[in-house]
Amino acid sequence: MIDLLSDPDSADLAPVDRAVVALARKMVGGAADVSDRDIDRLRGCGLNDEEIFDVILTVAARCSFSKTLDATGTAPDAAFEQLPPPLRDAHTVVRPIDLSDRP
Repeated sequence: MIDLLSDPDSADLAPVDRAVVALARKMVGGAADVSDRDIDRLRGCGLNDEEIFDVILTVAARCSFSKTLDATGTAPDAAFEQLPPPLRDAHTVVRPIDLSDRP
């Protein structure tokens, strides 16, 4: 899991998973940059249009949720603190997470 977050290109993934991750990364960087070639890559891995749309909606929802949490300064729940530091650090993308005020 840490490999997937820290260096997705080196993670041991099936081709379809690698294509999904590539599309997700592209959407996060700029959804308008998604091209027919990206969608065709997913089709070439066996996904149909409904499944591809599910991937797109999932990535878009996650981006929206993350931005909402960042904008409101919402702190993660206590379980986040229990993650191994490399995994926790890989999940911290934008705003540094202050865990110092935990009881």
